[in-house]
Amino acid sequence: MLRYRSPAQVLRRIVTQETEIGGQRLQKGEVVVPWLGSANRDEKKSTRLYG
Repeated sequence: MLRYRSPAQVLRRIVTQETEIGGQRLQKGEVVVPWLGSANRDEKKSTRLYG
């Protein structure tokens, strides 16, 4: 069986150094929450999202 969705949908991470992701500036110490459930589903990057 291939799992389509992870049981853990989100993670919590703390920024360790100033950086920029997708044009958004992140400062050291800020909390970010990557949503794993939306990984590889960016319509700007792919035309085959679900099939």
